[in-house]
Amino acid sequence: MKINTLISILSLCSFSAFSACNFDVDFTSIPQVKEQKVELSADATLYISQQVAKKLENGAVIATNVTCQHLVGQPYQLGEEYWQHYLDNAVKGLGKAGVTSLDVTIVGKDDWVYKGPQEKLEYVFDADFGGNKQEIRNLAVMIEETNSLVSFSVSGNQIAKSAIEQEFKRVVGSFKVN
Repeated sequence: MKINTLISILSLCSFSAFSACNFDVDFTSIPQVKEQKVELSADATLYISQQVAKKLENGAVIATNVTCQHLVGQPYQLGEEYWQHYLDNAVKGLGKAGVTSLDVTIVGKDDWVYKGPQEKLEYVFDADFGGNKQEIRNLAVMIEETNSLVSFSVSGNQIAKSAIEQEFKRVVGSFKVN
């Protein structure tokens, strides 16, 4: 009984942190949830909630990662410089993860999967991790009403490129700002 109560309380806490971004998205399996609170300054705090679901397609694991970054105490500074910094950080993260070769494609407006009115950046990484070639499709969407950034990433081995693209379209298509 105590264990079930604890699990229920933890589930409610997890849901409330993720729902601060005020959106819905559908996963094909139960995602693993990680949360973090980062004190940026005396006045600003970043609440991060990450949900990752995995499935097997064409012999490859496809990971669907949706992250909410809810900023309290200061606004996001949007614009071209912000998005360049955001992309630079993503590339640095792949470098730390051991990428040996990387192609970056910024998706043009006519080809965006997400057509919503929010400011956004859609991009694709073709990454080689020492022979393990990965396709990583990404979307970052700013929800100004809640001062939150929602990012989507669907990745897997390039042998499952078509399934990765389909899953990216599916999860982004399920995204609804409340």
